[in-house]
Parts: sequence; C-alpha cells; structure tokens
Amino acid sequence: MRALVVDDSDINRQVLRLMLEDVFVEVEEADGGSTALAMIEARDYDVLLLDLRMPRLDGLTILQRIRAREDAKRALHVIVVTADGLQEMRERAASAGSDAFLLKPVAPEALYECIALAAAKAHGSIASAA
Repeated sequence: MRALVVDDSDINRQVLRLMLEDVFVEVEEADGGSTALAMIEARDYDVLLLDLRMPRLDGLTILQRIRAREDAKRALHVIVVTADGLQEMRERAASAGSDAFLLKPVAPEALYECIALAAAKAHGSIASAA
C-alpha cells in the first residue's frame, strides 16, 4: 500500500510516516498543496493523508480538485488529518469528499482503522465512495 502524507509541518509528516511504516505502508511526503497535486498527477496512491491548514493551497482546495478530476484518481481515499476539531470543519471536509477525519495528535489505533478501510477500498473489498 502506498500513502502520500501532505502537511506543511515536518514533524507532523514524520510522526505519520513512522506510524504508517509500522504497518508496512510505503510513504511519500509533500510539504504543500502544489507539490501534492503534482505527485498525485505523476503517481498512483492508495491513500492520501491531508492536512487542512496549509499556506498557499489549503487541504480543502486540494480535496475539491481531486474530487473534480475526470479520471480514476478522483476516487483516491482521502483521510483528513487536522488540529481543527470544530464540527463545521468536519462538515466542510465531508462535503468536499473526505473519506475519514482524524484529529491531531493522531491516535495510532484510529489511523490504522482508516488505513485498513483504505486498503480494503484499494483492493476492491468495499465499494468505492467516488
């Protein structure tokens, strides 16, 4: 399984990388939205872990651009990872097409549950949410 972790914080990316590598997920990182979109264009990922609050290009905009695609990449499994736990933000992320919502600091068990769902989706065990 291949994951792309998108966060402007090096520490946040490192923490997620370590947790994901513990369950044998191949991890690539992007430190911003433009880089993330270029990486998604160039490669296939099974799951995207996406921070919402980033300078220049925020996570909701990235998510909306992914869901607006005309190809199979629009069905990419997106886990929003944010420190913003307000109900309004959860609703905005869901409306934009997120598959899951995790609060920072991320509990490993919650992350692993989301990764298991992404793996099942990637291998066709559950219906796509596209």
